Amino acid sequence: MPLIRVLCVGVIALLWCDAVRALDRERTLAQIHFTTWTAREGAPSQISALAQTTDGYLWIGSTRGLFRFDGVQFDPYVPPPGVKLPSHNSYTLMATPDNGLWISFRPSGLGFLKDGQMTVYTRPDEIPRSQVYRFARDREGRIWAGTHDGLVLRQGNRWIVIGADWNLAPSRIRDLLVDRAGTLWVASDNGIAFLPLGTRRFQTPAVPVGLIRRITQDRNGRIWISEAGRGARPLPGTGNSNPEVGGDAQDLLFDRQGSLWIAEFREGVDRVRFPERLGNERLKPGHPDLEQLQEPIGLANNLLEDREGNIWISTVMGLARFRHSHLVPVKLPAHLPRFMTLLPGSDGDVWVGSAAPKPLLQLRGEEVTAHDSVQWTSSVYRDPTGIVWWGAHGGLWRQEQNRFSFFAQPPGTPDWIWEVMRADDDGLWVGLGDVGLVHFKNGVWTNRKPPPALPARVPSASYRDPFGALWLGYTGNRVCHWGREQIRCYFASDGLNVGRIRVIRGAGPHYWLGGELGLALFQNGRFRTINAAGNEPFGTVSGLIATKDGSLWLNEMRGVVWIAPSEVRLLLANPNHAVRYQRFDYLDGLPGAVQMNWTCSTAIEATDGRLWFATDNGLARIDPAHITRNRIPPPVSIRWLRSGDQRFTPAEKAVFPIDTQDLEIAYTAASLSIPERVRFRYKLEGADEQWRDAGTRREVFYTKLSPGEYRFRVIASNNDGLWNEAGASLAFSIPPAFYQTKWFIALCIAAMAGSIWLAYLMRMRQITARMQDRLDQRLDERLRIAQDLHDTLFQGFLSVSIQLHVATDSLPDESPTKPLLQRLLQTVRQVTEDGRRALRGLRPSDTQENSELEQAFSRVRNEVARGSAGDFRVVVSGRPQLLHPLIRDEVYRIGRESLVNAFQHAQAEMVEVELEYLPQNLRIMIRDDGKGIDADVLRSGRAGHLGLPGMRERAERIGARLSVSSRVGAGTEIVLIVPGRIAYRTL
Repeated sequence: MPLIRVLCVGVIALLWCDAVRALDRERTLAQIHFTTWTAREGAPSQISALAQTTDGYLWIGSTRGLFRFDGVQFDPYVPPPGVKLPSHNSYTLMATPDNGLWISFRPSGLGFLKDGQMTVYTRPDEIPRSQVYRFARDREGRIWAGTHDGLVLRQGNRWIVIGADWNLAPSRIRDLLVDRAGTLWVASDNGIAFLPLGTRRFQTPAVPVGLIRRITQDRNGRIWISEAGRGARPLPGTGNSNPEVGGDAQDLLFDRQGSLWIAEFREGVDRVRFPERLGNERLKPGHPDLEQLQEPIGLANNLLEDREGNIWISTVMGLARFRHSHLVPVKLPAHLPRFMTLLPGSDGDVWVGSAAPKPLLQLRGEEVTAHDSVQWTSSVYRDPTGIVWWGAHGGLWRQEQNRFSFFAQPPGTPDWIWEVMRADDDGLWVGLGDVGLVHFKNGVWTNRKPPPALPARVPSASYRDPFGALWLGYTGNRVCHWGREQIRCYFASDGLNVGRIRVIRGAGPHYWLGGELGLALFQNGRFRTINAAGNEPFGTVSGLIATKDGSLWLNEMRGVVWIAPSEVRLLLANPNHAVRYQRFDYLDGLPGAVQMNWTCSTAIEATDGRLWFATDNGLARIDPAHITRNRIPPPVSIRWLRSGDQRFTPAEKAVFPIDTQDLEIAYTAASLSIPERVRFRYKLEGADEQWRDAGTRREVFYTKLSPGEYRFRVIASNNDGLWNEAGASLAFSIPPAFYQTKWFIALCIAAMAGSIWLAYLMRMRQITARMQDRLDQRLDERLRIAQDLHDTLFQGFLSVSIQLHVATDSLPDESPTKPLLQRLLQTVRQVTEDGRRALRGLRPSDTQENSELEQAFSRVRNEVARGSAGDFRVVVSGRPQLLHPLIRDEVYRIGRESLVNAFQHAQAEMVEVELEYLPQNLRIMIRDDGKGIDADVLRSGRAGHLGLPGMRERAERIGARLSVSSRVGAGTEIVLIVPGRIAYRTL
């Protein structure tokens, strides 16, 4: 983890120091959540040291090596390549504020671990002369070490011996302590000495002490010691009282609440909840103020309170932890009641009945009173006078304070009383098995029957509201409201859809109903099933409490559910609102699965405001006024990245091999209170567009990754939903193979483009050659036809003409036949002239050279518009090239038609022809400034004329593009573009 992140985490921890939850010393050890880890869970055994670094990890030193624990996973420390540890036996540890960790190896050697980098000291000039047993860091940042031969101080890279010049005799150092005033305390075989802050001379208290194993300080500032052969006690002469607690102590710890924890030399852990109340007494095992852990954890060595207020205990068998839990399991007699019926008493006490041959219990604080005469209870009701009626096996028990009397049920009726509720005549309605409701008053069972509007069977739930009306729940989505004047029943058609009703509560105008299929709200004459946020709906609700602050508490099949007042308000405003809630389960101290009771609520509120919940393994309570939150965001770290056999840690620069596609990333968050509830979100920049919710999963897999630069980011929330938004990140890269590089891809694209272009050119060449061949064939065919017509038909016409001319000349002028022959001769001449014009159309035009194409266009005006006014010019640009004769003729005819139209119809002042010889094409543009062409004519041509359509047909035949643009009054522009491969003729 980078230094800046470590410092930020440390600052956050300090800021929240006073707000961090601690273990409630009002609770007994049995009421505090306790967890153990042994080799079966991966924990090391024979632990000798514990420390917590500022990144939240718990470090464990043992004979099996150094381990790191995030609350879920025990990771053995593996040094990076090239680093060799002096031993596997990590004997003592000390964390530093900069996220460092000092390690003393046994029998020799030191190490300093920071940000994944281990510095090992083994040379004689780098380490003290003997084994280091304890470390301490004073306010000035100096590192002290207690060794087998005495005290040493680290200066630079060396350790200097503290001896006579410091007024300290050499001796084995057992323990070191820097108290809150900055004084350094040293416990050695010679006794105890202390060095006040800013001095260089140790002082010795003038008090008799034995061999001291541990030194600690209580929250009042007193120094406590543990001596061999004696219990823990304050340093003599430092206070008015001198208590002594327990026997030989391996370690001492005062937690944030001030309780004293003792790791006994014998097996076990002791606690004194209120050591400040002790006088001069000695607390031995069995003393009421000295609690002893009853769990078999083996020999306890070390105690540590982490920054979240958890107490950690190292043992020869493994690791143990005490932590805060919201719910307090309530200790009951060895034979637990079965199917408990709960009733709040006075002064915060609770009455517990059991549907078994177990006595009725009264719980007041830690005191349990059994009333043996009352057993087999299954229902309860307190009437307005304070009298309590217990429905039991065989009859009713009447309770007035601690006096009980029994009323046997009528003969021949079922043994169990499932329901007891008030009748309107101050009597009782009693639910008897399959019989239904039976009336009871003044000790007498009567024949009075309930109203016929009610179902005949016993209700599955009942509740008398503050207005005196009864709410009765049944199976099959049925609820009946029994008021003073009428009965109204509600069914599924009224929105009720939670199955069998188990509990009803409320104070009006709305009521809550718990059923087999969830939670329902009655409001404005209708029922609504309550939807929970997320994908998990509410399950069976057997207990329900609506508190004065507006909260709603449920004993639901998966645990205790708390719906906050703000959510309840949203729900009342909008019954379709999906409520957010907090669930408390076994991780919060719930001792078993929620009890699914008969007809009574399995959750009650005592008169002191505490809430009680029944489970199949006992009771649990919670004080909603003192629910604490974990205010420390969990430090997040990335453990490693792996692809195949290659693995990287965050301390390494992760550059994966070429062709890496699949990747596994492991991450964690060191929240040690309830790590099972730590949630994660992650995002791989370069692959993910949005954050992904990982839930509690601590690994993620990616497949089919492309080469590139990536950054993996992960954030986490603690067990109470507080997020560490900074999280952790790690950049890595996957280099591309040569065939994945940009230059290779560009080369492939270029090669492909070149291939396509080459294929295109070859295709164009084939098309051009084919067209040229067709044009040559057409030209040859036209020449052949013209020659044949000239040699045959026109020679015949010439012979006929000559003969007619001879015949006409031989006739006298007055001959009547001569005019006829003259007219026939004229017709032959006209036909011959028309034939010659057609023949010229078959032959190439007289523009045999490119320069003649320009001249031919120049002659058009004289041919069709002699003496016309206006400006006319022909412009040639580019280097003229040899044109194919057929293309040249078609170009000329299209151009001539355009010019004829301009001269005869456009009334133009200026007409211009531009011949442009370009490498890619031949471009001919003819424009005028005349009156333009009507849009309809431009689109479909002039009726009866073939000018424009003919031009388009000629252009299409030679593969050219013809465009005609014109606006009325703005002139006309005609552009003909002939591809060069078609127009130009190579020699």
